[in-house]
Amino acid sequence: MTVVVPMPVTAVPTLASVQALDGGQFVTISSIPEVTNSVSLALSVPVINGKATFNFQAGMYAGLYRVLVLGLGRPATLQFWVQDVQRPARNPWALNSAHWQSQ
Repeated sequence: MTVVVPMPVTAVPTLASVQALDGGQFVTISSIPEVTNSVSLALSVPVINGKATFNFQAGMYAGLYRVLVLGLGRPATLQFWVQDVQRPARNPWALNSAHWQSQ
């Protein structure tokens, strides 16, 4: 999935650092056909027009996957949850449960 994190437009440095804390991986998609896509657990991403954009793929197991974002100001932690279809009672409550039921 593509993740966009808002950053201050005047962000210095112009790079943000992202790190997968619980598994999952960052996928860098090459715009040059001869260069293969790369996969990593940490990544430096440019801040362009106040946004740091990266591609993250959560792990294959149910549970929480956190991504640490370091840039200007305090660090931020993004949380992604992979649903447990075998044991739905273990999944956290959704703010809008109708959203999950329609998927």
